[in-house]
Amino acid sequence: MRYVLTTSGHIFGIVNAVVTPPRRSFWVAAPERNESNEHWLARADRKAGSWWEDWLDWLSPQCGPLVAPPDIDAEVDPELGTAPGTYVFEK
Repeated sequence: MRYVLTTSGHIFGIVNAVVTPPRRSFWVAAPERNESNEHWLARADRKAGSWWEDWLDWLSPQCGPLVAPPDIDAEVDPELGTAPGTYVFEK
């Protein structure tokens, strides 16, 4: 187990691409039993950049190989309408 604390939220990380030089940073460390957040932060490693890259490095060995997405079956999942969808125009 490990904790990651970031200077930006998950939405910010999805919407904004990873940039060089990095504008954000994050801290990462494994927790110790009964540890306060202050103690954890004092000993955590601060890293420049997006926490998404660190998360991918951590996640990849725990996953299987990348595979192509399944074909979309129009009979099982029919198109509901053209993009962007009628909900965009609802008030």
